[in-house]
Amino acid sequence: VKVSPQIHADDLGLTNETNIAIISLIKADKLNSASLIVNGTAVTEAINSWKEIRDFPLCLHLCLTEGPALGPLEQIQELIDQKGIFKQSFGTLIWASSLPQKSFHKKRICKQLRCELDAQINQYKNLTGLTTISIDGHQHVHLIPIVLEIIIELSSKHNIKWIRTTFESWPTGIPLRL
Repeated sequence: VKVSPQIHADDLGLTNETNIAIISLIKADKLNSASLIVNGTAVTEAINSWKEIRDFPLCLHLCLTEGPALGPLEQIQELIDQKGIFKQSFGTLIWASSLPQKSFHKKRICKQLRCELDAQINQYKNLTGLTTISIDGHQHVHLIPIVLEIIIELSSKHNIKWIRTTFESWPTGIPLRL
């Protein structure tokens, strides 16, 4: 059985330049799917282009480490700076994951992450009109235990059907040059 690799592009909506590159690849039939970063600077343009293409698989590219937050700022104070821009890093989120479950700080961070993830998922639904959600994450934040646990918790509420993991099947029969 010959298996073709699935070619996926992250960061649709990040910038106009990123949008142009991804949309060009889609139109050239070089991509199988893309993920939308809903807090990007060019998300409106990305959605308009995606809607013109029709029937192209899109997933949510969660972002917790850069750009503006989408949740209510007063409810996510530890995730953002004074301007509402994310201040957490992959490392600080990993550190929060390692805290004991009953830790006051971990509970507080979890509540704020849940609020922000909920806001990004709702924004994605509003922008795309999609009701079944597939998720991956900017800088792989979706694989950080504290974040993944919340995504799994939210999966039935938001009809999340797929989360990118490291347990993807390894394609066989692909020439090494590829």
